[in-house]
Amino acid sequence: MMLLILSVGLYQAFKHFAGVDPIKADPQAFLLSLVTEEGAVQVINTVFNFKVPSNLDELKRFINDPTGSDIGSQIAQITGGSGQRAVPGPGAKQVLTFAVVADSHNDNDGLKKALDSAKQKGAKFVIGLGDYTEVGAEKELMTARQVFLMSDLPYYLTAGDHDLWNARDKGESPISHYAQVFGSPYQSFGDSNIRFIIVYNSDNYQGVDDVQISWLKGELNRVINDAPLATFVLMHEPLYHPSSDHVMGKVRADLKVQAELITQMLQESRVSEVFYGDTHFATSYQDPKSGLFMTAAGALTRERNAQKPRYLLVEVYDDGAYNLQDVEL
Repeated sequence: MMLLILSVGLYQAFKHFAGVDPIKADPQAFLLSLVTEEGAVQVINTVFNFKVPSNLDELKRFINDPTGSDIGSQIAQITGGSGQRAVPGPGAKQVLTFAVVADSHNDNDGLKKALDSAKQKGAKFVIGLGDYTEVGAEKELMTARQVFLMSDLPYYLTAGDHDLWNARDKGESPISHYAQVFGSPYQSFGDSNIRFIIVYNSDNYQGVDDVQISWLKGELNRVINDAPLATFVLMHEPLYHPSSDHVMGKVRADLKVQAELITQMLQESRVSEVFYGDTHFATSYQDPKSGLFMTAAGALTRERNAQKPRYLLVEVYDDGAYNLQDVEL
């Protein structure tokens, strides 16, 4: 009975923090993903006295793969947030490198380390996807802002759900403390003929209001008319996840409908990729309904993180191809 309770507890914890349901996931892909996570391997080895295979040859024997199928391609499918969206054509030149950070939760040393790393790797600017604080107190927000300022990297940010808590608890507009420190939680800008649209979708009680929806429609119409090299949409919470409840509208069920409508808007505007945070687990996949590519940046905090702290580096080429690099700290 105790083993059963422990097993259920570990299952729920892994599903909650990793954003991956090991029951729903393909067993082979799930085992491969565990091999990439040192912490997960240690837990299984220690708790269950079960040795997870430590290399691909051993893993092939373990899962009894007599046909010698291309396991490497399956590793690429589960990804850690890394990957390539189309192969750059002959003579294609890299036109932009930018960084995406998320979920530092007051781990400002980790945030600083990520920004320093991104700058060293040639990032022109950084986009933050929220949850820089634990409860969104003004002092917490100001401290995080100072880290961004000290990096000397231009930054574009949205708010996370944790960044709203303190204002809501005080009966104020949930976004008020964040807005006083960082300004608007949604915005759009262009660089190197690439369009960036940052959406504020982290309020699990109110969703995306009509004003922002109208603004988003206008920005997407601009994308259709201007036909940029690529269009990236960035937000705190995912619009869809294949196995996790960490999606927009997890408090109000009707907001899931709103998430689906926003997804449809992005798909019709031929958005290249949707980036998000919140789940504390770097991963990449394709929405089966819309076909949109979606990537989680992973978390910078060391707490409540099934992976090591990390951020995302994106390299874009002049033919529209781009690489995603999952940078572990």
